[in-house]
Amino acid sequence: MSVVLNALDLEMQNLDGQRFPIDVCRQTLDFLANFNEHWHLIKEEERLFPLLWEKGVPLENGPLGKLMAEHETGRRRLAAIRTHLAAAQQGDPTALPLLLSEVRVYIAFMHEHMRKEEQRLFNVARTLLDRQDKERLAREFQEVEQEQIRLAFHEWRGV
Repeated sequence: MSVVLNALDLEMQNLDGQRFPIDVCRQTLDFLANFNEHWHLIKEEERLFPLLWEKGVPLENGPLGKLMAEHETGRRRLAAIRTHLAAAQQGDPTALPLLLSEVRVYIAFMHEHMRKEEQRLFNVARTLLDRQDKERLAREFQEVEQEQIRLAFHEWRGV
């Protein structure tokens, strides 16, 4: 994920008055939205967070609640980017500066969010979860991935 955000950031920095790469931006946003929703967030929100809550990590007004709120913020930011991108594709001259600004804010937001997850959440998980918990989580993550692959295949096939 970090690699994709860095590539998008580099693309934004290298514009220098050149034509905005709308297709690149759209494809990157599609990847980010799909990866976040169907691979990353689902694992955290439906598997990791409940397990940590069972182990005593507070949900409301605690680190899990704060991270879930950040997940919602990320979803809203992606939706705003999509709105500005659609407007830019329709030729709205005010959309491009808003799009660029929102993309830059999103990139910075996501880097900070990932830093928090790595430095706080994952350290808490490594400390609280025993070997059996980690094995259970690995199995559940694999089940989520298999289900998401199945759903994506059926969507691709139109089933």
